[in-house]
Amino acid sequence: MIAEGARRFAEALVDGLEERFLLPSVHYVHASRTRGTELVQVQLESVDPSQFEDRDVLVVDDIADEGRTLEAVLAVVSEGEPRTLEVAVLVSKRERRCVDLEIRYVGFEVEHGWVVGFGMDLDQHYRELDDISIAVPEER
Repeated sequence: MIAEGARRFAEALVDGLEERFLLPSVHYVHASRTRGTELVQVQLESVDPSQFEDRDVLVVDDIADEGRTLEAVLAVVSEGEPRTLEVAVLVSKRERRCVDLEIRYVGFEVEHGWVVGFGMDLDQHYRELDDISIAVPEER
């Protein structure tokens, strides 16, 4: 799972797997690229790629926008030589993608707007919403 925004989505996926008697191990990788609505350089906490060696890995993220955060995380996970490596995102903004990513599982496609709710936030607001919405930031 990547960053705080993906926590609720990842927990829902894990619950669904556990209901089917599959017991995944979860590793949290904190990576972020936003400050409010501004995109900044990818911030990635140190992670040991060897923990993914010879494992089936599903990288879970809240949103695939430009794709740079996922790209950075996938590069680190790949260093560990996992047996398989797939990506699941709750929201995909394909038209904004700047890097080539193969995303196997997509919950929703969104064309534009700032997505909030179900763990995703705007300046630490709206994360607790149970619905997924498009936020319209106030003029500053």
